[in-house]
Amino acid sequence: MVLQTVPQESLKKILILASDSKIVKTLQDWLKGLSVEADAAEKSLDAVSLARLTDYRLILIDKDLDDGMGSMEALWLLRPLARDANIAVIAEQVDPEEESTYKSHGVQEWIHKPFSRQRTLSEIEAILNNPKMDLNPPSFSFFRRFKNLIFR
Repeated sequence: MVLQTVPQESLKKILILASDSKIVKTLQDWLKGLSVEADAAEKSLDAVSLARLTDYRLILIDKDLDDGMGSMEALWLLRPLARDANIAVIAEQVDPEEESTYKSHGVQEWIHKPFSRQRTLSEIEAILNNPKMDLNPPSFSFFRRFKNLIFR
């Protein structure tokens, strides 16, 4: 399973990047109740391909991504392509230094593991109902140039 799509009529689109298919399936099932269209990718480059084609309102990246890249590398590739999207990291625990690093690269929120349906959906719903924070870290210019070299 490389890419999954749960088609629904909705203005809110979410991209889930997680190498654990249980996380993907759980989130997709729960998001059906919020009238949200949830695309999923198990690999960072698949997520990049989807982000080039679709305007997402929210991108969820599993911090424990295990696809040869890490969650930070995936973030670096996705942020320039999805400048209007909120980005949240799915994580069990994050130390303050790590949180600062993620935030400096455009992460606005955290979705906490282990999942609780009510808490997880309310975290996602809160992100979807709040306007995107206007972030423009200096590192974006580097990644725009990097993206142009890779995706010619």
